[in-house]
Amino acid sequence: MPLQLTGFDFLKNPHYLFLFLFCLQRFKDEHWGFLPGFAELVGKGDKILDLKDAWVDNPNAETVAFTGKEADMIKHRFGLGGRATGVLYGSVDVAGTPTDVAVKLSWPEKSRPREKVFIDKAKEEFSGPEFATDNPCDYLPTILAAKEYPEFESGPLLQAVLQNEEDYEPIKLASRIPYLIAMPKYDPIASLTKDLTTFLAAFFALFYCHAMLWSVGIRHGDISDNNLMWDPKTQKPKLCDFDLSHLCEKPRRGVEEVGPNGPTGFSNTGTWIFMAAELLDDDAMAGEVKRVYRHEVEAFIAVLVWIICRYHDGKLRGGNPLGHWIQQSYLECNAKRRRTFNEIIKGIFPQPSGIPEDIWVPLCMALDSMRKHSGEAVAAQYNQVTYKRFVAYDPSYAFDGKSPEDYNALRALPKILTWPIFKNEAAQRFIGLVDGRILKPLGLKLEVARPSD
Repeated sequence: MPLQLTGFDFLKNPHYLFLFLFCLQRFKDEHWGFLPGFAELVGKGDKILDLKDAWVDNPNAETVAFTGKEADMIKHRFGLGGRATGVLYGSVDVAGTPTDVAVKLSWPEKSRPREKVFIDKAKEEFSGPEFATDNPCDYLPTILAAKEYPEFESGPLLQAVLQNEEDYEPIKLASRIPYLIAMPKYDPIASLTKDLTTFLAAFFALFYCHAMLWSVGIRHGDISDNNLMWDPKTQKPKLCDFDLSHLCEKPRRGVEEVGPNGPTGFSNTGTWIFMAAELLDDDAMAGEVKRVYRHEVEAFIAVLVWIICRYHDGKLRGGNPLGHWIQQSYLECNAKRRRTFNEIIKGIFPQPSGIPEDIWVPLCMALDSMRKHSGEAVAAQYNQVTYKRFVAYDPSYAFDGKSPEDYNALRALPKILTWPIFKNEAAQRFIGLVDGRILKPLGLKLEVARPSD
């Protein structure tokens, strides 16, 4: 992950050129931010890396050689150029046995738990005999290798460039460190749109997995099309990329969350085009909006709309549908997506070819249900705040008794699961699992859908 610099005119500023040449003569590749051991094979356009010291299973082989072509580097559409996550597909040879893998290199904050921490916690939480089948961990990625590069931590660099070292504040400057992991190569879940039944079953499986993770305090925080994947070998979907995830304190399964139990402030991160509308405004970006389970559900629905409208038969449709969602401003992104959702609800947006009525219409209705649910959540929050303020002055001040947590927390699932898209046959198995493993331990029951939904 090399340092990125702005260009300059060396004819007008020759001293910059001489300084640059001076540095080139004296600095090694590592000093420029090129990670050691990630060498390029001259003439082949390949990248090679020895992963032996990072391999989780510590094989007896002398080397664990990863090889991938530079042309197979996958860069995300969204993110910072210098520190955005990069993925390189290739193969790993362990003792003569090749395996297709994806190597991901990111630059997370030093204080954030690494992906393996979240997966290990999930395995610990879901290790009982009741999870002998339909284990949520079946839908988590397998970490083959993991490695940090502490010599490239950004904190000392940030401290060094300050004129006054006493101004250095580790938390505000968010010290970062390069982190490399290797996983089996997974396919995007959009590749399953050639069989919509399989696609929807995979989608609802990940919805179930995510809800189970939330119930034990694992907050994924970045539901996007790139993070919902499919393992062609095991024929199971995978919820990937825990770079932006958080761990919240949870005493035990079956106990509802209490208090400000969720990331806020500068943790308001994610992929804009899928983030809940409430998180795409100035207050949220300033850290004034608590992130709740409802926001994650809205992201799932946004991903579903995105994939159904953009992909057909496992391939991207022509004309770049919904491409206007991608904006440089989160406010514009929010406005563009809201307009699309309104058009879909009103029937103005054309039904995508290849999508049958029994999928498209329930999705349209679910968008309307989601909009109403979000509105009721905001209203409940407002009513609670005003009641607390005015009841001291006027004890007779009316309160409707509706708590924001009835819409925001896991106990909102009985309402959410009445949305028409969850009536799809492919969802029923996983709704049953959510009912048995989340709702019943909380003393909740599934609701019957209202006719207005």
